[in-house]
Amino acid sequence: MKTFMEDIFLKDLGKSIRNLRKQSGMSQEMLGELANICPKHLGEIERGDSNPSVAIICKIANALNRAPSDIMNINSNTLSEKEYYLKKFCALLRDKDVSVLHNVFQAMELLMEERGEKGGESGLSPKFLPAVKTNVKRRK
Repeated sequence: MKTFMEDIFLKDLGKSIRNLRKQSGMSQEMLGELANICPKHLGEIERGDSNPSVAIICKIANALNRAPSDIMNINSNTLSEKEYYLKKFCALLRDKDVSVLHNVFQAMELLMEERGEKGGESGLSPKFLPAVKTNVKRRK
């Protein structure tokens, strides 16, 4: 499993390669052919799903008529760790039905109460939450 920093680095590296490729007016297929790498692999790299070797980075840089350091000059405007996890939560819960969301919300409140942290910082009072049958029980 990738660490937080590895995940952010690979996503930023992929964005950098995609931006330079698009600036050069190339498709993934064109760049893949020039760099002698599979376009599917290039797509994985651009999405941050693959960890390219230094040799692959050099091939891509050469095909883009750039130095490898240009590709590695990653934008410092990366997400904070908090923003990263908030986006991960949203992606994880996006397609869930309201009963699942309600259960997760209640479980998170319980966890935060146990740790002595403020719960319900969302500003939602229970009357605005949907009435959903739940298996989560509050401890007294």
